[in-house]
Amino acid sequence: GNVAKYYDSAALSTTQAGATGVITWELICRADSFTALGYLLDQRVANTQIIMYVDTGGEIGVNIMGASGVVASFYDATSDMSVDTDSHVVVTYDRDAQELEVWVNGVYIGGKAGGFSGVTSSTTNDCIIGAGNGSGGQGWNGAICSLAIYPTVLTDTQIADHYAAL
Repeated sequence: GNVAKYYDSAALSTTQAGATGVITWELICRADSFTALGYLLDQRVANTQIIMYVDTGGEIGVNIMGASGVVASFYDATSDMSVDTDSHVVVTYDRDAQELEVWVNGVYIGGKAGGFSGVTSSTTNDCIIGAGNGSGGQGWNGAICSLAIYPTVLTDTQIADHYAAL
């Protein structure tokens, strides 16, 4: 079924990326279906936004926005996830190196390097897991088993180790 959890922004906040310039989001999820666009994570207000979503084909997308609009965006046009299967999704962001990377099940699937600026302001909106923030009809149809947010960029080895430990 659909899940939507609201968390206080003091605990889960994009301000880590705004302050230090680096952040990693890691989650384990399972889709019941891909009948509609589903948000895994959404936190936005004013000039700061992070959205992780999966489209109707099981492809993953990530948008990070700053004052000038989308500052880092990635969409993988191949099927990354399967219905009724646990998926380990990791997104790393490094403002100074201008790198956004996306990993699924311990494998780097792509990202964006260069040509964007960092998240420019902090957000006080709650972090919503499994739904869009103020955008109806974008709930995640499945389960989100765990979420971790790190104030650093996890290395390739750390990501592979986390996946292997599942």
